[in-house]
Amino acid sequence: MELLRIVFPQHVNPASRLYGGRLMYWICEAGTLTASNHHKGSVVLGAMEDIDILAGVALGDRVAFRSRVQATFGSSMEVRVEVIKTDRAGREPLTTCRAHLTFIALDENGKPTKVAAVDPATDDEHESFRAALDRRSKRLERLSEFDTKDQADTSGFSSPSIAQAMRMVTPDMLLADKVFAGEVMLCVDEIAALACHRYCKMPAVTASLDAVDFHSPILIHEHMRYRAAVNYVNNSSMEIGIRVTAFDPYKSKIKRVCTAYATFVAIDKKGKPTSVESFEPITEDEKRRFLEGEARRARRMKRLGR
Repeated sequence: MELLRIVFPQHVNPASRLYGGRLMYWICEAGTLTASNHHKGSVVLGAMEDIDILAGVALGDRVAFRSRVQATFGSSMEVRVEVIKTDRAGREPLTTCRAHLTFIALDENGKPTKVAAVDPATDDEHESFRAALDRRSKRLERLSEFDTKDQADTSGFSSPSIAQAMRMVTPDMLLADKVFAGEVMLCVDEIAALACHRYCKMPAVTASLDAVDFHSPILIHEHMRYRAAVNYVNNSSMEIGIRVTAFDPYKSKIKRVCTAYATFVAIDKKGKPTSVESFEPITEDEKRRFLEGEARRARRMKRLGR
C-alpha cells in the first residue's frame, strides 16, 4: 500500500523542515491503513521500533509511505513503512527513513483477536520474517523488564523540563472510544521540541526516536499529560525523555501510556548542525539518566554504522 502526502506550510518548523511529529503521524496513518486492511477490522498500535531520520523533508516535498505486513504473531502483526521523499524539482527520490510498527488486531468488542497469518515465500520475505521475529523477541524482553518506575519521569529535575496537559477530543479518535496513536506521537514530538528549544535556545530538528511501547490504549474522555526533560547532550545533539500518562476523570485513576526518547540536532541559520551548551547532571537521578542516554546514543551510532 502507498500513502502520498505533500508538505504544506502548516507541516514545517521555522527552518522550513517537516516536523518530526508530523512524519510520525503519517507513518502511523500508513501503518494503520495497511494493518486494518490486512485484518479487515480495527487495529491499535502496540509499538514503534527505532526510527532514524536519514534525510530531512522540506516544504513542498512529496512524500510516499510504502507499507506492507511482513509478519504476524497471533493477534499482532508487524508493518514495515518505508518513507521516500521527492523534492519540488522532481530529482531522484530519496529514502527518508524506515519504520517497523506492531499493531494489535481487535474484534467487534475491542478485544485482541487472531489475525490471518502471513506466509513468507521468497528469500527476501523469509529474511524479513526472521528480522521481525528478532524485533519481537527484543520487544517482549523490553516489556518483561517494565516496572512501575517510569524512566522518563521528570519530577525533581533541575534540568530544563516542561509539562503539558490536554484533553483528547473527537478529531483525535481512531475507533469509537480510542485515540489515534499518531496523534499521541505528534504531541510527543511537540513537547520534546519545547523542552529542547528551552535548553538550547536555537532551532533544532528531530533526528531519531527510540523504540516506543504503548502499555495502554487511550480513551477519548481521558486527560493526557506529557512531561519532557533533557537527558543527555553531545555536541549538537540532545536526547529528550518524554513520559506520557492518561488520567481517567470518571475513575480518578492514572495510567502509564508510553515512554519515549527523542534525539534532536541543533542547527544554525544555514541549517547545519551546531554545538550547544554542555549538560551537567546534578541530582543522582539526572546522573543516572545521563549515563543511560549516553548508552542509548552509543547504540544509535552503532545502528547507523558510525
